[in-house]
Amino acid sequence: MTCDTCRCQQADNTLCEAENGVDPEVCEDIVVDECVPDTFENLFGVNVFDNDTLPGPCEAETGVVDPSLWTIYRDMGTQYGVACNDLDANTGDRFYSGGANEGDLPLIWIEGDCTIPANTQVGSYDHPFILVVHGDVTMNSNSSMYGILFAFSDVYTASEDFDITVNGSPVVYGVMVINGEVDLPTGSFTLVYSNNILEKLSNIDGDYNELARFPGSWTDIK
Repeated sequence: MTCDTCRCQQADNTLCEAENGVDPEVCEDIVVDECVPDTFENLFGVNVFDNDTLPGPCEAETGVVDPSLWTIYRDMGTQYGVACNDLDANTGDRFYSGGANEGDLPLIWIEGDCTIPANTQVGSYDHPFILVVHGDVTMNSNSSMYGILFAFSDVYTASEDFDITVNGSPVVYGVMVINGEVDLPTGSFTLVYSNNILEKLSNIDGDYNELARFPGSWTDIK
């Protein structure tokens, strides 16, 4: 379970000490790999660079983007008509047992800027979902998000420059994914790893089973 007021002195699986910097050669928690997959591919398992001659994700970044490969997810997530102002603790309910869209990929896609007001809960521990914001994202103090928050800047066309801004002390239970610029938090932003939440998002009926630990991230080192 999660708890907004829970605090701990030390995580169970700590990373290597970084008081004086971390040397990847002596720290198994850090994996040096310049060939990190595109963030959209890393989340949805879809390589948007349509070029069969390119063998890997690093090379793919120089390929030609096929917009249809990512807009299919936009169309999937906007079909419910959920706007930013509609987001609340019950937004994810529609995708789970008894919900109007039970069995669908729990994906809400917001076209345009989205501000999560202070003291607002988005999603819940039992009903998390994937929230993609194709615009500027702002999280304000004491707000919380359960699931995956993807601040999606359309870097594929180099025509849009979106930011994510964190004010005060919001909490994300799950994952925050960004493929644009980040304004450093002005308060005490907290990102909480929740294995149960990610498992719920990984066990949706259908073809979506791409969530996995990336080497050197979260708690992949046991």
